[in-house]
Amino acid sequence: MKNKNAEPKTFSFHSVSAPCDFAAIIKEEAINSNLKIELNDTDFILQLDSNHGGRIVYKATVTADESGGSYISGEIVTIPWNEAKNRTKTQRTLQVIGYILAGIALLPGIILVSLFMVFYELFLLIKNKGKRELPREEKKLLDFMLNKLCCKRK
Repeated sequence: MKNKNAEPKTFSFHSVSAPCDFAAIIKEEAINSNLKIELNDTDFILQLDSNHGGRIVYKATVTADESGGSYISGEIVTIPWNEAKNRTKTQRTLQVIGYILAGIALLPGIILVSLFMVFYELFLLIKNKGKRELPREEKKLLDFMLNKLCCKRK
């Protein structure tokens, strides 16, 4: 089991390529290795894996060093799926469409159940024609007095 309280570990690398060349190289190699990559001017996010908790990525910055090469430093982090800022526009659109479709699917069901309950109550009213259901204590008293003691109700 992973220790969630552990300090994040920094992974640092050195490349002889200049930062602009390194960006082109890492993009090509990521595509060849079937890894997703997001590149910015000075940093990149390389998706290593994904699971039920989110995406496991290597978030790193690329800086030029004094020898003309690149210094790459970053951490392996998990980006949760439910983090709104990490969702793409397509994911947000699909989520809104899902909410709308769920509402549309639930609305007829709610209406049908409500109508069924109204008709059932009307049926009970017509069937009983105003008969009042007696509480349990009253039923016991009437049963005892009328049936057991042979009394008449006035």
